[in-house]
Amino acid sequence: MSSAPQGPPRPQLAPIELSAEVRKHLETVDAGGGPNQGRLWRIKGWERMTMPQRLAFLRLYVEDVARDPAIAELAGKIVMAAGAASRDHAAQWKALLKWVQTHIYYANEPKEQFRSPQYSISTGGPADCLPASTLLRVRGRGDVPISTVQPGEEIWGKDDWTTVEAIVEKGFLPVSLVEVTNTVTGQSSKFHATRDHKVYALKFVDGRLTEVRVCVHELDRDDILIGPFKATFRVGLRAGPDAYPRCFDIQTSDHYVFLPECGVTVSNCDDCGIVLASLGHSLRLPWKWTVSGLSRSRHKVRWIEGVGRAPTGVDWSHIYLAVGWPPFRPKAWTFADPSLDKPLGWDAVGRSMEGVGGRGVNVPTDELPEMSGVMAGDMADRVVGFARQIPWPAVAGALLAGVMSYEYGAYRRKGAR
Repeated sequence: MSSAPQGPPRPQLAPIELSAEVRKHLETVDAGGGPNQGRLWRIKGWERMTMPQRLAFLRLYVEDVARDPAIAELAGKIVMAAGAASRDHAAQWKALLKWVQTHIYYANEPKEQFRSPQYSISTGGPADCLPASTLLRVRGRGDVPISTVQPGEEIWGKDDWTTVEAIVEKGFLPVSLVEVTNTVTGQSSKFHATRDHKVYALKFVDGRLTEVRVCVHELDRDDILIGPFKATFRVGLRAGPDAYPRCFDIQTSDHYVFLPECGVTVSNCDDCGIVLASLGHSLRLPWKWTVSGLSRSRHKVRWIEGVGRAPTGVDWSHIYLAVGWPPFRPKAWTFADPSLDKPLGWDAVGRSMEGVGGRGVNVPTDELPEMSGVMAGDMADRVVGFARQIPWPAVAGALLAGVMSYEYGAYRRKGAR
């Protein structure tokens, strides 16, 4: 991230009253009028929703909270501070993206629990980081501190090697201590992470023991954490914050990070998209949710909200935006990933698909004209992208004309006899 502030500082924003249509799908995480009342929400039935249903609700939520005049006021200040002209909508998106990247800490992706944009803007968002001394398992180098890991290297993630796409120093942050014990060997170990970092645990969901992601601060004694190949660890103690070390945020291709010192697997995802979408929507700038993940064939796949059918069999793990301009009737689109310190137009799926042995697609990393081209890496998506470009009305008209011409010719031939 840039060390110099970009645009106006973060204001203090109060949560707004949500519409009844949005509110009925949410339950507050902090009931009884606590400090997070109206700021931290859990989506009812999230695990049972399809990806299109999840994105549809998140859009409904963003459109509702973007009514807040304070959001629109902040968005206006950001684009004006950047010197973006009133009709230069691409420059406006660029300014909003940079502001979010600079002022909002990398946080969790929209899952069953998320924060209001007012809360994220006011606090800078929860940090999702690991101390500089945390050891990661790097291919060819062994276990080394996270502070020495470089983009492009491969680290052990969830049962496989995963590529480091970005690593960012986030300064000195409060971290919590978690002590765990291997349920088979009885060996004890510990790790540190910021309170909002995700870990994988076994929880009862609708009466069934399910693997879920929870924040470090949500862990209780005797909770069961999951490591590679389903190894399990019992939580003995969670304390903190008990230290303020220099911390790093790491972005990997599958959003999993293995901590070899304790054997636990943690997750690194983001929630910045809600803030960026809210700011853009308040200025009536067009946007679409974009999700990416790995297909069964281990290829990276992207799906843009509302563009064809969502691919099946994909482990969706990342969410960002496709942004467009001008307002109302957009003619150009590009990507905006607020969780990475990358410029407008950069796209992880497009970058990673280049030169993959002919099995992938060289997806443009800049603009997508009208979103009518190839959208993802799997063959099924290439077929869908190709089919969407065929002028089906013209094809149908040509076929009908051909049939009529044939019938008329047959009629003339029959009359001649």
